[in-house]
Amino acid sequence: MSRRAPALLAICLTGLGVGSCGSDKPAPVLLEASGFWNEDPSTVAQTGFQVWADVGWPTRPQSCFALSPNLDIDVNGGETPVMGEGDCGFDVLVMTGAFQQDVPIAIALQDGAQVIAQAQFQHLFPGATSQLVTPAAGQQIKAGDPVVFTVPVQVNDPTDVSAEFYWLDPPPSGVPPFHTFAPGTLSADGSTFQTTAPPDLTGHAAVVLRTVFSTDIAAAQSCTGFENCVGLSESETVGPVFVQVVP
Repeated sequence: MSRRAPALLAICLTGLGVGSCGSDKPAPVLLEASGFWNEDPSTVAQTGFQVWADVGWPTRPQSCFALSPNLDIDVNGGETPVMGEGDCGFDVLVMTGAFQQDVPIAIALQDGAQVIAQAQFQHLFPGATSQLVTPAAGQQIKAGDPVVFTVPVQVNDPTDVSAEFYWLDPPPSGVPPFHTFAPGTLSADGSTFQTTAPPDLTGHAAVVLRTVFSTDIAAAQSCTGFENCVGLSESETVGPVFVQVVP
């Protein structure tokens, strides 16, 4: 199945609070926000969806002056300093997460304590509303037994689906977290997905359905200070649902 990074904004940057060609008019600011499953988390705490926030201003390649050194991008209360790509770079991308539920995402561009622009999105990861059917929530499952969960998004290619078990109990030796693949099938109406717990592994796991790459537009609920706010929601990943596999 294909794996793609989000399309970066085809935009340019200009200095914060200063327009192009010496104008004092603030330059327009653009935002693209995307939700993507973290395919290879470095730690268990990173298991989930990431938000990719791509911020830019349209005229920086022409004006080529520095951004404010106090800029940061805040995603749901977590701040990431902006590291500009030289004096003429046209956008800044930050990635943060993990999110394991389809929560609202608030993004703000800040210069120190001043909020320059802000936006809020709903449903950047709609597949995260999936619910575990088998086993019942909170119940253990034996290795080799079926795992069934709901599919709240439309799967474009029902023949190209599989499960991934992201194992949440890494050994104390410091081995990084890992995930394993398992075959699976959609129900005839596409409302549920069934896979099988691996026969030779046990422990707590976050289980997701992976299918062919798909994104949809997620309209911003609010967009203030940004000239335009675009959201992309990933429909490639369904879940996670959480199970404990026992011998």
